[in-house]
Amino acid sequence: MPTRQVLIVTYPGIQSLDVVGPYEVFASVAAGTARQGGPPAYRLRLVSPGGRPVTAESGITIDTEPCRRPPRSTTTRSTRWCCRVATGCTRPAPARR
Repeated sequence: MPTRQVLIVTYPGIQSLDVVGPYEVFASVAAGTARQGGPPAYRLRLVSPGGRPVTAESGITIDTEPCRRPPRSTTTRSTRWCCRVATGCTRPAPARR
């Protein structure tokens, strides 16, 4: 199975547990598959719209990468929507018929 990217989108004021919890779960699985001789199941990325450090509500600073569209060869959904959510934008409501 190819390594999949997991993007954890961060923003100023986020609860640190909402970042660290999922990161630890995916990191544990990735380490387990690597120990069994296969490629890591996941590549984890902490991203934010600006790619700058983000300060969580508790004061912890989280280093992030810029939110960019991944190469076409990955199985990751577009990060454009993720970054819009992190900046407070949302998808437009579906048209009613």
